[in-house]
Amino acid sequence: MSNDSRISRRALIGSGASIAVSALALNTAAAQGRNASPLIRGGNGPHDLLGHEGPARRPAHATRGSWQLPAHDLAATRDGGALDGARVRWRATFRGGVPASAAVLGGVVYAASADGVVSALALADGRAKWQTALGTAKYGSGDDVRQLGFFSGVALAGSHVIVASDRARALDARTGRVRWATKPLRSATSDDYFWGLPVVSGGIVLVGSGSGAELPTARGRLTAYRLRDGRLLWSTATVPEGANGGGLIGPVSVDPRAGLAYAATGSPYEAVPGDNPGTCSLIALRLRDGTVVWQDQVHPADTQGFDFNSAPVIVGRRLIATAKDGVYAWDRVRRKRIWHVQLTDPLAGGLPSAGPTGGPEGGPIATDGHSAFVLSNDIDSGGCVAAAVAVATGKVRWRTPLPAPTFAAPALAASRTLCVAGSDGTLRLLDTVHGRVLSETALGEPSAAAPAIGGGRLVVGTGAQPFIPGESLVCVG
Repeated sequence: MSNDSRISRRALIGSGASIAVSALALNTAAAQGRNASPLIRGGNGPHDLLGHEGPARRPAHATRGSWQLPAHDLAATRDGGALDGARVRWRATFRGGVPASAAVLGGVVYAASADGVVSALALADGRAKWQTALGTAKYGSGDDVRQLGFFSGVALAGSHVIVASDRARALDARTGRVRWATKPLRSATSDDYFWGLPVVSGGIVLVGSGSGAELPTARGRLTAYRLRDGRLLWSTATVPEGANGGGLIGPVSVDPRAGLAYAATGSPYEAVPGDNPGTCSLIALRLRDGTVVWQDQVHPADTQGFDFNSAPVIVGRRLIATAKDGVYAWDRVRRKRIWHVQLTDPLAGGLPSAGPTGGPEGGPIATDGHSAFVLSNDIDSGGCVAAAVAVATGKVRWRTPLPAPTFAAPALAASRTLCVAGSDGTLRLLDTVHGRVLSETALGEPSAAAPAIGGGRLVVGTGAQPFIPGESLVCVG
């Protein structure tokens, strides 16, 4: 995350606003009425996603009828259940917009807004069950002051609804009452904001943070809280004292059997002498105490804004993550980087550093266990490329150009359909075998949110005010 043209996901959204608005005007009308027939239920069986070779196996908590974690499961596959169709069923208003993934469980949708409101709604009709206003937090100073609500998603664990902004909170899933709230991590030298989406594993809440205003002295962190009462268990900085950056933009992935969490970090906020270790890196941490077990810095001394922005997706012994310059894979047993694929040029036209409209943005990766499905914004075309990349080799199986940039991760419906929410306000469904566009559904407003799927429906947010217009949660199915 370089200090000049590319900073946090907040700046990404701000930079993309004019593109999103113009694209929306061009494409919304065209998308109206071109919805495909309902998608067929079923699909490929689940795969081994917790790091062990052999028969296919999905984590026990990752049920197809729900979406409880921001990336669906601890392996961060973003592979959910089937859809019943591609028609807009309902739309609920969220002041400020919904810039991150919702959660779905038991016929209820949980979502958080950029204006600092968390709500529970009926999946069937969007009727509100409860709403809790938690407010926004102030970051920056002078002309650069901004109020940040929730730019990370919602996680569910038992009767807890977990959200994070300047602090982590747990709400009662039935009533919306706040059960606990942590203290902010902010200090005199670091203005921590939880950009990383919350993940829950084994009674531990894991949340990644970075600077809320690109403070040059801020350090990225992964912090663990006890689910039961919010007690701080550990907080590990991704870069050493005196360094900066290494913020976590995406969620972590977790292998409970190995006792490890995997995180991918961003660029420095400001260039410093040396490699600035921990930035632009894959990091494996011990769940028990946050100790760094091993790490791989891909871009030492980065000045081009080549952030990692996704969770490191677990597929067998491999880890796969998106950075601004493409897709990387590691053998996590040998602790070795094994392949890299660049789908589009993030510095096209001679740019000095990567911006939101070039390369992968917003952690755009999902997997069915065989292919990694990746979105990469294309400066030359003004749109993006969707691609299927072989997990084992990095070979590109297919590429499909799309007309608008995307600023968020896609979702998979039963391993067979890739669901992409565009900044032009269009939800596109693609066949995962050939990359063919199956349907286009107008959302009515620009989206910078990742879809979530449960109960035959897909829910996705629009807007991220004041950076992108829109104020809705839209249900499709």
